Amino acid sequence: MMAAAAEVMIERLLERAVAHACADSPRTAGLLEALRGRRLAIDISGTPWRVVVESTGRTLTLSPAAMAPSADATLIGAPLSLLALTGADAQAVIQRGDVRMEGDTTTAQQF
Repeated sequence: MMAAAAEVMIERLLERAVAHACADSPRTAGLLEALRGRRLAIDISGTPWRVVVESTGRTLTLSPAAMAPSADATLIGAPLSLLALTGADAQAVIQRGDVRMEGDTTTAQQF
């Protein structure tokens, strides 16, 4: 029950963040459209969590990996390393090997 509530809360936060980003940046809306139907799996090392983020063309949805179709690309890393991807030097995080990309790396970079 707690897991389901957490999933709903995270999904709502994601929807709000995407809506805010789209309002602030036409580029964000364009990327969402370009990624329509694409999926990115995120494998959080050291945890049982593996989620899939999918672009609907207008927003992003989040699903447990076990319930989602296969992903086009996968990011694998520890929680703080994955968080570092949101910083100014995301490429350095990948180059150091703190986060690995598998599959379609172009799709992973666009996400």
